[in-house]
Amino acid sequence: VVVMTHLQRQWAAELVRFIPDLRVHIAKLGTAYSLTAGQRGKGQPPPDVVVMNYHKVAGWAEALAGWARSVVFDEVQELRHAGSAKYKGCVHLVESANIVMGLSGTPIYGFGEEWFNVLDALKPRWLGTRDEYLREWCTHLKGEGEKAKFKLRDPAAFGSYLYESGVMLRRT
Repeated sequence: VVVMTHLQRQWAAELVRFIPDLRVHIAKLGTAYSLTAGQRGKGQPPPDVVVMNYHKVAGWAEALAGWARSVVFDEVQELRHAGSAKYKGCVHLVESANIVMGLSGTPIYGFGEEWFNVLDALKPRWLGTRDEYLREWCTHLKGEGEKAKFKLRDPAAFGSYLYESGVMLRRT
């Protein structure tokens, strides 16, 4: 479970509240370490769930890839900027996961390409390439080249497409 820093303990507590025997570990360092070493060198079973903040994902992605079968990204709008280390780490986790969920109560009010970045991180190439997505769903807003900004042409239509495709659920 990847969350904002201030939500790590809350997620761990809620997971154990609903599933009391669940072994939950909150990652303490930004680089991976043994999850089975235990105290005084005694072995212990690996946790069922690892909770960490977005800034630690890059350091843990390789160690967790292949081990993590499901990944939950809370406040998924954190993935709106492609190219960062945390974005790349999250994408690496997604590549080997069977189930991927992005949760957010915060709409992305920014530019159209932010939607592409979030959805492409969760479900790579589902919207096609960035250029295909921009051509299909967005209009040019300002700038040129890498500095160009785009906005969604029809946010309601895009939202309906996501909902009808089963990619997005919306709380009403």
